[in-house]
Amino acid sequence: MGSRAMLRAGRIFSTHDILVSFGIRGSTDVACFYARISEPLGMVPGCYIYSPSHRTDPQARRHDHRCKTFVGERSESMPRALAWASRRYGVTEWAPCPLDAYAMIPRVVREAALTCVRELGY
Repeated sequence: MGSRAMLRAGRIFSTHDILVSFGIRGSTDVACFYARISEPLGMVPGCYIYSPSHRTDPQARRHDHRCKTFVGERSESMPRALAWASRRYGVTEWAPCPLDAYAMIPRVVREAALTCVRELGY
């Protein structure tokens, strides 16, 4: 069974679920994701630093959902976003989220989630 299927069998369906269940509040419960959302919604292509426990940029505009935003194509905005989040939250290694091809999460959070579902027998 692949990692995505194992997580879903363990009732973990999204990046948010992984961060809430396995991240350390205010430290490793952050994700960097790339999104292409149409202009009428108020968002532009870029990388966003998200946390389920706090606003990553309290000064950000409401339509950015209080997430720290790095505008630009993925190849230019992702390295800047990951560098900022690493400095801010002390994350040393990032890994792709097994449930979202456009998200990066702390490697320790990914490994904790996959280890847990393996130990539960999924």
